[in-house]
Amino acid sequence: MFVFRNIRKGTVSSGKTFSLFPLLRIIKMFVTASLIFALFACMSCKENEKRGEAELIRLIKLVYEHNIKQSPFTSESETLKNKLSMMPGEPLISMDKSESNPFFLKRKLKINNTLINSLWAPPPSTYEFEIVVPERALFEFGFSIFNMHKLKNLEDYIFQVIIEKPGTNKKILSKQYIIQKQKPFSIERIDLTHLSGEKIIIRLETRGAKKAKAFWFNPVIYKTEKEPSNIILISVDTLRADHLGCYGYEKQTSPFIDSLAEDSVLFNNTFAASPWTLPSHMSMLTSLYTYHHQVFHKDQELHPSITTFAEILNKNGYYCAAFTDGGFVSGLFGFFKGFDSYRQNEMNLSSVKSAEEIHKKAKAWILENRDKRFFLFLHTYQPHDPYCSPPPYNSMFLDDHHKLFKINLGSYLGGIANIYKPLSEEERQNIIALYDAEIRYTDEALVDALIKDLKELDLYQQSMIIFTSDHGEEFYEHQGWTHGYSLYDESLRVPLIIKFPGNTYRGKRIKQYASTIDIVPTVLSILDIPYEEYAFDGMNLLEAIEGKTLKGRTIISDVAPHVLDFHNPKRIAMYRGTTKVIYNENYLQEDLTFYTFPPPLVGTIEAFELSKDSHERKNIASSQKKLIDALLHELLALYPIAQPSHAGKAVIDEELQEQLKALGYVQH
Repeated sequence: MFVFRNIRKGTVSSGKTFSLFPLLRIIKMFVTASLIFALFACMSCKENEKRGEAELIRLIKLVYEHNIKQSPFTSESETLKNKLSMMPGEPLISMDKSESNPFFLKRKLKINNTLINSLWAPPPSTYEFEIVVPERALFEFGFSIFNMHKLKNLEDYIFQVIIEKPGTNKKILSKQYIIQKQKPFSIERIDLTHLSGEKIIIRLETRGAKKAKAFWFNPVIYKTEKEPSNIILISVDTLRADHLGCYGYEKQTSPFIDSLAEDSVLFNNTFAASPWTLPSHMSMLTSLYTYHHQVFHKDQELHPSITTFAEILNKNGYYCAAFTDGGFVSGLFGFFKGFDSYRQNEMNLSSVKSAEEIHKKAKAWILENRDKRFFLFLHTYQPHDPYCSPPPYNSMFLDDHHKLFKINLGSYLGGIANIYKPLSEEERQNIIALYDAEIRYTDEALVDALIKDLKELDLYQQSMIIFTSDHGEEFYEHQGWTHGYSLYDESLRVPLIIKFPGNTYRGKRIKQYASTIDIVPTVLSILDIPYEEYAFDGMNLLEAIEGKTLKGRTIISDVAPHVLDFHNPKRIAMYRGTTKVIYNENYLQEDLTFYTFPPPLVGTIEAFELSKDSHERKNIASSQKKLIDALLHELLALYPIAQPSHAGKAVIDEELQEQLKALGYVQH
């Protein structure tokens, strides 16, 4: 059974690559090439028998041309181009280059704001798989018809699962299913425990008129886990670390996050890779800085060649699901890669109960999937502007003289051109109180509720829970509001709390500086999953947890010029030890004239000694010339002047446009 690695003291893997003797390298390459050739040369039974030893078998991954026994796409009655035009969604792209997608039948479909992996099966279609059944196995599959609203009699369309012994035509099981209008996306399970260790054929058939756009989604055979070792990553958008009790905040904004921190390792100084959602989350989930994944702007998507955290876990037997608030965490930007299902909120993103809705969806999913080994990614915009938590939370931190019980800060300021507008101290404190109320509501509606669920289901102890954020928020500490254009710590310093399985290391507080890009290699190290081949920028934080110094490390955060609708210059922050250096490109004159209130003009180089000046008030650049010179040489090597972007163009549909408007990112 798969378990988390032993994380006792002294067993940490450094994540470094060990050199091999040239002869061993050649032998390894020869053996690898031979195995790949053998996989293609063997019959499907040998290929699937090897895969069948795994604890999670995704039938979609096993589809090659020989698995397609019948399909309209294999006939020559129409051109392939015409047939492809019939299919919704996009072809699935796999990180495994040996995996094929015949006739592009493996599709990424968007159904009710959920992106899912599907196997296109317009009638008449038959897929056949030969596998070895794992012990304690269940066969789970979904099915539906994409255009069912156009069909008259749904009972005329049959989905059938047949299981038989190879070479005998003897049916072990045959079940037929019909789509119900009240339940258009059905998920079924078939118990295979009585067939453990046996070789079987599974046949998926669809029958009816060809006009039905039928599909199977996420057909998997998985080994039920008695004590599943799960990973839950919670990203609370726009959450400053210094507004949580466990990070020293005086207000009671986070009693339940604080309680989670008591069972966890808390990293005192963690910094996001960028001050806004899209590039920061992309860095978090790829362990790459922005200059490597190159998703800088709102119309860019992750290049297919870049591997995501979910893809690695998918490859290693985890069922991967996500529930997000969409917007700039939409799967359309590439976040879907590696996930079996990726749900993005269909509600208006200014909803007062986003955190509660995310919890409800997550709870229902966990109840259905608690016997799997899973990776669950949860994201909410709840603390993001507008600040409009439901009562009684909205007034929890207000003073008697505060006038605002909710606020859309961007509108209150008068739009992006007014982000440098000065407000009274009373207004500022009122705004902060409303932001703090959002945190308190999220703390209770999402974090407390989820932890209670996990404990009730006996999943808490063996689960690994990572709690973090993508960036913070500015409240005029450096003469600006909101986030996304500057690199001071109010925008970059975020919480990082990791609850290890069995609450190992509980109560530890780590002062060494960390980045959100460190999450992926740290988790993979715990799982004993090798990751050297992916060339991550992040580091394994287990070394810091066990008292080792992460020597010679530079942490980087940046923001591209003219992100969103801001008229900002490029900025790059570099942390070396407790010294922080910010490189600021100059404003163009037309950018300066865009703003109603002028932005604060600072030098090209700012430097701060954070151990003495945590609020970044005293620029010490003139006294740190040697360190700054070294960091600038490093910066020039990382950011070539004319570096081409390999990021693709993201297609932002009308629905996503509306979501971004609700967040204030797209001007009306």
